[in-house]
Amino acid sequence: MAETTRLTELPGFKTLHTLAADLKNANIEHMFAADEGRAASFSLNAAGLSLDFSKQLLDRQALTTLCQLGTDAQLQQRASALLSGEPLNSTENRPALHSLLRTPELPSTGQSTTLADKFGEVLGTRGRMKEWAETLNGGEHKGFSGTNITDVVNIGIGGSDLGPRLVTEALKPYHGKLSCHYVANVDPSDLTDTLAELSPTSTLFIICSKSFRTQETMTNALAARQWMLQGGASPDGLSKHFLAMTTNLEAAAEFGIAAENCLPLWGWVGGRYSVWSAVGLSCAIAVGWDNFQQFLDGAASMDAHFSSADIQSNMPMLMSLLEVWNSNFLGATSHVVLPYDQHLQRLPDFLQQLTMESNGKCVNESGASLDYNTGPVLWGSAGTMGQHSFHQLLH
Repeated sequence: MAETTRLTELPGFKTLHTLAADLKNANIEHMFAADEGRAASFSLNAAGLSLDFSKQLLDRQALTTLCQLGTDAQLQQRASALLSGEPLNSTENRPALHSLLRTPELPSTGQSTTLADKFGEVLGTRGRMKEWAETLNGGEHKGFSGTNITDVVNIGIGGSDLGPRLVTEALKPYHGKLSCHYVANVDPSDLTDTLAELSPTSTLFIICSKSFRTQETMTNALAARQWMLQGGASPDGLSKHFLAMTTNLEAAAEFGIAAENCLPLWGWVGGRYSVWSAVGLSCAIAVGWDNFQQFLDGAASMDAHFSSADIQSNMPMLMSLLEVWNSNFLGATSHVVLPYDQHLQRLPDFLQQLTMESNGKCVNESGASLDYNTGPVLWGSAGTMGQHSFHQLLH
């Protein structure tokens, strides 16, 4: 997609600076008193989620101007380009098609052959994930000694850990018979502590590494392999205890994982968006396939909303514009996320990679330096924990 005019050169950018200067000393409580419809007008619902941004420091004029900035920046056209598979990564000429991972079906018309082929691969992988999840939960897959698998250990780092770890913990009320564990730190204590309560006869490892060369992941994978051998598994028996999410079948084979135990990862899915891919297999095992399918369906519902709603009623677009507003016009360099549901305690960790690895850039897609902020530092913790530490400083 052709590069657009710089954000700072759009007419609304200067106007927003003026509006922000007028609002910096405003009182939000007074804003509610002056505008009885503020709570309803500054909130929306989409795909089962609610967004209340009525406590944000902006008024109706600023909101209208901010949405117009999004229009002038071609936000909706760029969303369409993203979802249709246009190559957005100019250095590698790749699309970013993670939305394809959760869509139930492609529209019958207007789709390229390339997109249809990719979706065919997604459906094939989705079918294999379902088979593994159901086989393991049904007790049909046995370990080297004939014992049922009781524990699954996902070994990965970054997007191969943060997403599935968050989802597995968030959906804890839906867990079945199998327990899923996560190891990411190359410090041996992470793996050692995880394996302390497990048995080699009933443990299955999922190695998540697109290249099968990630240093931290492979260090832990080799240690897990040695633990299995010391626990009585023969080299041939290892195949019953290792799956791989990778594109490097040759390296996986050298490790001892057969091709039929490998599920693919694709270059058009960034690691931070991969929980809906085969990387999410541990989640599907933990909660069962039907619940994981609902997880996919929920994401697809938000994709549909994102692709069709106008900017002023589009939840993802409004949230991104509010971040532009806070970081560029109100001078906020920090964004704190405070989940009050204990099962969502990993959400700040996941969002740190998702937003800062995506937006933490100082150049545009052509490599030219940017003269505005692309995103704040994101951090946080479970809300009740923070109330007894950094909340005091924030207040």
